[in-house]
Amino acid sequence: MKVFICSPFAGDTVRNILRAQGYCRKAVAEGRVPFAPHLYFPQFLEDENPEEREKGMAMGLSWLSHCDEL
Repeated sequence: MKVFICSPFAGDTVRNILRAQGYCRKAVAEGRVPFAPHLYFPQFLEDENPEEREKGMAMGLSWLSHCDEL
């Protein structure tokens, strides 16, 4: 089962990244395949750039339809 991980990113990004990683680990421990676009897309898109943030959010939402759970 594929699960879309949705949690905060902006703000305290260090803390929010650690929390999202924890949610992914929990999903894996439960036998699910996690997808956390807010951990993936900031690797090559700048969240502080409004255009790139919008692109990242649109791409993440396009993956949502391929997941079984949110």
